[in-house]
Amino acid sequence: MTFPFKKFVKKGEKYIMVENGKPEYVVMHYDDYAELIERKEAAAMANLEGGFADFTADSILSGPNLPEDISKIRLEDLPL
Repeated sequence: MTFPFKKFVKKGEKYIMVENGKPEYVVMHYDDYAELIERKEAAAMANLEGGFADFTADSILSGPNLPEDISKIRLEDLPL
């Protein structure tokens, strides 16, 4: 026998289940959950794309951790 959630959880409604005085679970309509995930992923992609826009050759070369003489940078192949 299945529990008739359709009678209790409608689109747009969210319920927080509390155990021992602390929130433990959230019950919501699946469409609301899917929209929440889509918005979260879109915001993460926007932050990721916007974050790389700050890195340019000029900003990297003027950074504080760059040695004065770049010919002193040593590159080594590391064994796998």
